[in-house]
Amino acid sequence: MYHHLLLLSFSTILIVVKCASTLPRTTANITVWPVFASRNSTTVVLSDSEMVPSTIDCHKDGKTYKQGEIWSSGHLRFKCMKLGAYTILGCRTKNDRPLSVGETYIDDFIAYQCFKRGSTTYYRESACDLVGQPSCDSFRKVHILLYRSIINYKNNFHIQIF
Repeated sequence: MYHHLLLLSFSTILIVVKCASTLPRTTANITVWPVFASRNSTTVVLSDSEMVPSTIDCHKDGKTYKQGEIWSSGHLRFKCMKLGAYTILGCRTKNDRPLSVGETYIDDFIAYQCFKRGSTTYYRESACDLVGQPSCDSFRKVHILLYRSIINYKNNFHIQIF
């Protein structure tokens, strides 16, 4: 068995592998295109004379979405990316107002929050400025403190919020 490798240093890497089997006069050429996504690496394996598909649709909850298309499911907003992958853009309120991850929106005694912990995105609605409920300003202050802690963490500082 012998192998030929050709590496190109662009946004993708082309690897051509030529394999000879133990049977006489039989060879196979395989082209492998590693496509690097933002979080995971996807590899498309093609046999001789096949082409890389130009687009692959996204599938979520039994529905199909085209590349670049944005949709909502529950209180989360999604966007279809390349090769069938999709990403969470943020959240939306019951009145369909979009929220970015990390955003707090207050309207009519309700604090709407879209936030991330680890790799999970959360949406939360909390009553505020009503009898027995926290003030709406407290949600704004927590949002500012969390934003500052994220900035400080990125700058290699660590602060505790009490």
